Amino acid sequence: MKDLEYLHVRIPAYADYAEEDDRHLVDKQVRAYVGEALSVLRDRLGSLSGSVEARLERVLLMCEFTNQQMMQILDHAHLSGEEVELLHHVDHELVETADRSATIEQAALDAYLEEIEALFARRVKAVFAPV
Repeated sequence: MKDLEYLHVRIPAYADYAEEDDRHLVDKQVRAYVGEALSVLRDRLGSLSGSVEARLERVLLMCEFTNQQMMQILDHAHLSGEEVELLHHVDHELVETADRSATIEQAALDAYLEEIEALFARRVKAVFAPV
């Protein structure tokens, strides 16, 4: 299944990056999807150690707030088809990773959060330095 098709299955109203007017919405949709999965995970796991809890809160903040630098570039960017596909691919990975939250246990949480942070960083990198 191609990335965009997958995203439309998981987030039916996925707005896409091809249209400038939809870029803020699609960013919000992906962040909300990941944030919801992490919130459910936090509730399921309950009490966490200090450093892991702090990391989870930091990642949840990434889900709550737009990366303003990334969006400023996206607001006026003329993205090629390859650049849009790269963003779809990273969003696919973010959503797929978020879906794994139901199986993550406390022992694996720190590595899981590191993976999500890395995917958010890849998303920003795709905007700043597209292939």
